[in-house]
Parts: sequence; structure tokens; C-alpha cells
Amino acid sequence: MKKRGVRFINIVIVLVIIISLTGCYNPKKFRNPIIGAYIVQIENSLFGVSSESFRDTKYIVIEEDDFGRKMYLFVGKTWATVDYVQDNEEKVLSILIQQKTDNEFVYYYDDFCFIVEKFDNSINWNVDDQYFLNVTYSEIANEEIERLMANNDWNKPINEEKCIKKPILDINYKTKASMVKKHKRQEVFELMCEYEKPFHVEYFLRYLTSDDYNRHIYFFRTSNENFYYTNSYVLMFFPDNTYVIQEIFDIWNYQEELRNFKYNNSWNSPID
Repeated sequence: MKKRGVRFINIVIVLVIIISLTGCYNPKKFRNPIIGAYIVQIENSLFGVSSESFRDTKYIVIEEDDFGRKMYLFVGKTWATVDYVQDNEEKVLSILIQQKTDNEFVYYYDDFCFIVEKFDNSINWNVDDQYFLNVTYSEIANEEIERLMANNDWNKPINEEKCIKKPILDINYKTKASMVKKHKRQEVFELMCEYEKPFHVEYFLRYLTSDDYNRHIYFFRTSNENFYYTNSYVLMFFPDNTYVIQEIFDIWNYQEELRNFKYNNSWNSPID
């Protein structure tokens, strides 16, 4: 009886381990797929967004075009645009355009679906959404809004072939970043420590997005001896764990830089 009991306990332990391991790679859907579609687009587009970004957040739909596209406002924390390493209170104001969603996937144009501005912390956060929208929306130049709408074919028939689509899964979906081996990420850290002397390297590789062929993009920054951020980089890992690094020179208007980085490294193209 004792051996049978021990065997049973061992089987239970093995089952628990298997369930826990497989659970790490079984992301859940959002309870609210509409909010989920916003979050997935934001976290795959904006530098420095993490789970903390969505704790103190506003999403407000600004306008919908004749074909169902939504232009919406996002205000939340992002680690990418702060000046100081320990500054956790900085927020950004972003306007994004979503092409469509079917509650399973969100569709949007890669890289040029958003604009980012610094959020004015003097604006009262706890007010009516419409008033908040009117105040914050007025902070962005009309030309920027018009350019964003033109880049996203506003009021034209939706062309799904121009879109990328992402499954509407919660932020734990980014656990697939673990497919990039930890020792390879450490290798990048050590490389940058040598390259950036005498600056510090902030080893917070923030996962940005992936393509359909197992390429993964991260974002990271370096800081000086006073812990003010200095340089910013994007890092792309390939399926064989090789990688390329490129400096980003404008963390507020990086759409073109990011697009070129992807294009130069065959983003979303089959790997031979």
C-alpha cells in the first residue's frame, strides 16, 4: 500500500509539472475582445509598453469612418520615453487607427498606424472622457492627424492584404519571447556593455513584436553614470538565434526607422 501511495503521489507531481509547463504557452483570450484588440495593437506598436502600462490607462474612441475603422486615443505609461531610469510616472498620449477586428484578430497597418506625443501631466485625469478627449486631442497638430488618417486609408475600402493581423490574446502571449534563448539575450547585454563604455546598459529588453516566421524584435536603452538615458536600440532575433542591432535616433517619431529596420532584415518574409 505504501508503494502504491508513493507512486500515486509521484504521478500527481508529474501531472502538475506538465500542466504548469504547458500552461505557460497557452495564452488566454481577453474577457473584453474590444479592449483586447486595442491592447494588442498598442503593445505590438509602441516602444516600452509593458503590463504596467495598462493599469492606469484611458482608451477613448475618437472617430469611426464609413468602413468601420476606428481612430482611438491611448494614454498610459511607457518606459521608452522617460528621461531618467527610475522615472515610472511618465505617460504618453498616442492616437492609433485600427483597420478592423473580428473578435479573434485585430487588423492594422504595421508601423504607421500611430503617432505618439508626451502627455501633459497637468491635465486632470479624473474627468469626463469627452472632456478629457477634447483637451488632449487639441495637443496634437491637425497636420499629424491628417497624415495618420491618410497613411491608414481613412474612408477608403478596407484592404486586408495591406494589414497585419494579431490574435487578441492577453499580454502573457508575449511569453513566446522565451523562444529567444536566455543566454543569447545575455550575450547581447554583454556585447552592449563593451560597446557602450563608459555608459550603463539597462538590461530591460522590452519585447515589441514578432512576425509570422519566428523573428522577434526587442527594444532597449542605455544610460549614463547619472542614470539618464542616452541611446536607444532595436534588436531583432532570427530563428537560429542570430541577431542584428540598430540604433533608434528618435523615440517619438520612429515609425520610418522601424519600417526600414524590418525591411532591411526581410521582416515577415519566408526564411530559406
